[in-house]
Amino acid sequence: MSTIIQAFDYTALAPDVELEARTIARCIKETMRNSIIEVGAALASVKGKLPHGQFGRWLEAEFDMTTRSAQHYMAAAALAGKYEKVAHLGQSCLYLLAATTTPEVVREDVAARLDKGEVLRRRDIKQLVDEVKYQQQQEQRRAEEAAREARLSPQTRRRRADQRAEREQREREWQQQRDRKQEAAKAAASLLTANVAAGDADRLIALLGDCDAFRLTQLLLDKLTERGVR
Repeated sequence: MSTIIQAFDYTALAPDVELEARTIARCIKETMRNSIIEVGAALASVKGKLPHGQFGRWLEAEFDMTTRSAQHYMAAAALAGKYEKVAHLGQSCLYLLAATTTPEVVREDVAARLDKGEVLRRRDIKQLVDEVKYQQQQEQRRAEEAAREARLSPQTRRRRADQRAEREQREREWQQQRDRKQEAAKAAASLLTANVAAGDADRLIALLGDCDAFRLTQLLLDKLTERGVR
């Protein structure tokens, strides 16, 4: 479960302290970003020159670093080298965009938005990643279904197409019926409350909160019938 980090409230600080704190925060962020990219580029350079299988041993001996951690640094550096504006993002954003599971189309989209001057936080990028992954999963599911259907006999495909058409028709009818009921409910509510006195509104709200909707409908119909409305 992710934790939402609240923005720091600088307004509680004295003006001079606020200015210094904001300035230092910007400097630290820039230093951290630059260090990630520089370290990643340096690691990539060494990795390409060491004999096969030696890179992990070198990392552990020199930095007590795992190969996985080094891959994060190198991926971030490669990403910043490909998309210049991305280099200005924070550490968590860099790592998220550089992850092997992040679709390339998301990186291109983020880079384009940054070029336009948009400000993106990690939650914005994470939402883009989730949306694209969902779309890709749906496209894959549809492709797999189409492939399975293509292997069926013509008779089976026709039968399934007829069943699908019937199901879609039932869903449309159900949706239309629900829409009609919703519009009818709105119209009835407007009509019934049109002449409610202001002093009775609170009492009516309280009563509606305690009553059963089905029983209320029946009683309203009975009373309207008694008055000769129907």
